[in-house]
Amino acid sequence: MGDKRPEDERQGAQAPSMAADFPAPSPDAWTGLLDRILGEGEGVDALASRTLDGIEIQALYTSDDWSSEDDPSGFPGMAPFTRGHRLTGQVAAGWDVRQRHAMPDRSLCNDAILQDLEQGVTSILLSLSGAGRHGVDGDDAAASSLRSSDGVVLSSLGDLDEVLGGVDLEAAPIALDAGAAFLPVSAMMIALWQQRGVRPEMVAAAFNADPITALARQGSLPCAMDDMLRQLGDLAVYTTARFPNVSVVGVDSAVYHNAGASEAQELAYAAATGVAYLRSLTDAGVPLETAFAQIAFTVAVDAEFLMSITKLRAARRLWGRIAEACGDAGMARSMRLAAITSARMQARRDPWVNMLRGTVATFAASVGGADSITVLPFTHALGLPDDFARRIARNTQLVLQQESSLNKVIDPAGGAWAFESLTDALSQEAWGLFQKIEGAGGIVADLESGALAGRIAAATAARDRSIADRSDPITGSSAFANLQEEPVAVLSLDVAALDNATAQALANHRAATDQDAVAGSVRDAVPQAGDGCLTEAVVSAALEGATVGSLSAVIGTSAQAQIAALPQRRLAEPFEVLRDACDTFAASNGAPPTVFLAAIGNPAQFTSPVSFARNFFAAGGIDAIVGSGGTDAKAIAEEFRKSGTHAAVLCSDAAIYEEMASDMAAALSNAGAMKTFGVGRPEGGLASVEKMIDGFVFDGCDVLAMLTEFLEDTGVLRT
Repeated sequence: MGDKRPEDERQGAQAPSMAADFPAPSPDAWTGLLDRILGEGEGVDALASRTLDGIEIQALYTSDDWSSEDDPSGFPGMAPFTRGHRLTGQVAAGWDVRQRHAMPDRSLCNDAILQDLEQGVTSILLSLSGAGRHGVDGDDAAASSLRSSDGVVLSSLGDLDEVLGGVDLEAAPIALDAGAAFLPVSAMMIALWQQRGVRPEMVAAAFNADPITALARQGSLPCAMDDMLRQLGDLAVYTTARFPNVSVVGVDSAVYHNAGASEAQELAYAAATGVAYLRSLTDAGVPLETAFAQIAFTVAVDAEFLMSITKLRAARRLWGRIAEACGDAGMARSMRLAAITSARMQARRDPWVNMLRGTVATFAASVGGADSITVLPFTHALGLPDDFARRIARNTQLVLQQESSLNKVIDPAGGAWAFESLTDALSQEAWGLFQKIEGAGGIVADLESGALAGRIAAATAARDRSIADRSDPITGSSAFANLQEEPVAVLSLDVAALDNATAQALANHRAATDQDAVAGSVRDAVPQAGDGCLTEAVVSAALEGATVGSLSAVIGTSAQAQIAALPQRRLAEPFEVLRDACDTFAASNGAPPTVFLAAIGNPAQFTSPVSFARNFFAAGGIDAIVGSGGTDAKAIAEEFRKSGTHAAVLCSDAAIYEEMASDMAAALSNAGAMKTFGVGRPEGGLASVEKMIDGFVFDGCDVLAMLTEFLEDTGVLRT
């Protein structure tokens, strides 16, 4: 009985220290190792980088970079809410898995919604067509220039009922993307709840009324901004009195992101837009605390996961600071923060890489503490997603949440010196720009003056330079292009047939409903907009059959608001233009444009340059014909002549260049080379032939400019 068990003895013994025989690591020791590898004084600087906002991303962070004294980031669920607005983060239930639906055909859209809800999606983002977002019916003459194959065609309550047929509206939250038509479409959503007998306290939704962002995205609104903001206030008064779990206002900063904005710009514009809506809501009589709770933010996340995580954390800090300035930091607790994967990071070429980009962005959204996440299908840049693309989009989230358990850690970035330091730096940059916008009259004035677009254009120009020289390579587009890739399936629709069916359905609907009468009943409520009476009138008109177009025409009686719309562009587009031109050339000539890679010397000397040159020219859609190597200039020139191409690239190392570059360049020119390039910098072994060749191919050169000039000179690309 008194004998000790072996486990007791082990518990009483001192545990061995695995690190006892090693010296404690230090930043100086790490820096010293880098200097030995990269050169004295170059190590840390070589690994550091700067964002477009000038924020330095260091190679190594220590406690010196962020002091935890006085707990500046607080605790989860507490001010300043950098670490989230819930004490337990997403641990209890995980984040909301939201899927975007923009299928023009309502029946197909309904099928896709039901399938996604059955397969794990927890909420739906319903995006209207271009005509719908402008407040125009599909058969309107103005709709011809506004049609969009990326958005559901919806004009009436019956259309909305068809799209959401079979959906349990008390169980599945619906988020709307209705652009300038937010009031008619939100009213139709309310009318649908009434028609189906949905209990007001059980329904959850996000109307995402966001006229400021709609103006930036579309370039116009059906009426003046002041009138749109009064409509927003009226909708909020009506909704907050009846639907406790519905948010009325949305701030979609992804529009600025996809226009090219930097992280600080995106956050500053979102904050300034949120403040503009706070003013509109309080002017309409909505209590300030309720107004804070009515605003839902959407922020774009991309494959730059470090800054995407930081951006979500900084967004909450900014909103917390605004709440503090309003007199009660606790109001920021209500911040609803949705993340959507970036459209600008998606590429049309080698779109399978978009799956990886979406996965990294989803990881960032989770670690950053997003309340809901929307993953765009990997074929988003190509067209409408089929079942497979939607499955991958939703499963990206489900795997990361249910199998990788990313939601099981409360604010995993909290306390990390890198994230805390970057969050602080980004918050300060965004706050400074936010103050500048407010000082100049607010976000609407910033949009109308063109100042906002000018800042984004400057950020875009800087980013374009790094994309052009491949400082920021785009896999599958500017780097490691696959010229033999097979096309990826997207859903194909007969647009003409859909337009005809839309026109016929609207004609039948108008024949059965006097649009002037049902929409005209709203006209008397327009002057009283702000106390909920306008929304009530629009809901009644929707129940009687009023269309989005007829309602928008009645409530938008003032002059249209117009600016130059922010262009929505993708990072890979400049290289895709070259690839498209080469595809057109190949279709007409039976083969893509080619370049001959003159391999000089033995494989040890030319293999690396050949690989670099092949990758370089493939980024522009130009195929490579590789020589067999050797040092016989006449034999290499003969290989070039037989290749049938008109351009050659010298591929070897510096020692061979110094010995043979002049002879090789001359031989290739005599064999008919209209263009000759060399792999290497002009100050290297190729210096002796600088006047004999047309360009130098090396890391850091302007790849896009060289490829563009090459394709223009050869007649492949016509400007």
